[in-house]
Amino acid sequence: MIVVLSCMVSTVDAQTLGHIFTQLPPEKQKQLSALHSDTPRRHSLAAYSLLERAAVSGYVVPPLCSLCWTAYGKPFFPNTPIAFSLSHAGNLAVCALSDVPIGIDVEPLSQSLSDWKQLANIMGFCDIQNELQFLHIWVMWESYRKQTGTPARPADTFYAKPLSNGFLVCENGHTLPFFCRMCHAFSGYAAALCLPLSHKNQPVLFLNEE
Repeated sequence: MIVVLSCMVSTVDAQTLGHIFTQLPPEKQKQLSALHSDTPRRHSLAAYSLLERAAVSGYVVPPLCSLCWTAYGKPFFPNTPIAFSLSHAGNLAVCALSDVPIGIDVEPLSQSLSDWKQLANIMGFCDIQNELQFLHIWVMWESYRKQTGTPARPADTFYAKPLSNGFLVCENGHTLPFFCRMCHAFSGYAAALCLPLSHKNQPVLFLNEE
């Protein structure tokens, strides 16, 4: 089963954030300390706090101090079958856990993307009709990138082919063994999960940690 934990960043108290900071590896602490604004630091720590609390979902994750990152920045726990993905935007932080590689991304629907048409054209999404459609494609693309843990590729090579319960991931005209599923559990946010196509029917449990 896939488990998705979520919380409102504003509800995570300073003591919890400070505790999470001390549990992270030194290189991550250094990276967070170098941020010029406290907002992205709080958001990142809130997401990692969900990972630490994963035991409530039945997953027993290793200590945060054992976290590693790939050359392209994808976090993972070595020597464990547990896979996870983190995302934060607006006032929402989420953590998806699974026994297969997974990616999740969220974006607030309330954000004003006055230049969404320009962004869509730059990314190669020329058939996008409105801002909402753009956000849905955006979160699917980001969840796919997070699932694979590969460097950013030109978005104009990405295509989401609709199915009855989600979207097949296509790139450069080829169908890939990945599946994107829109998440409607977060009011006011566009969200998507990406997982192996072989696990497209795996149930998802949403847990709010507020």
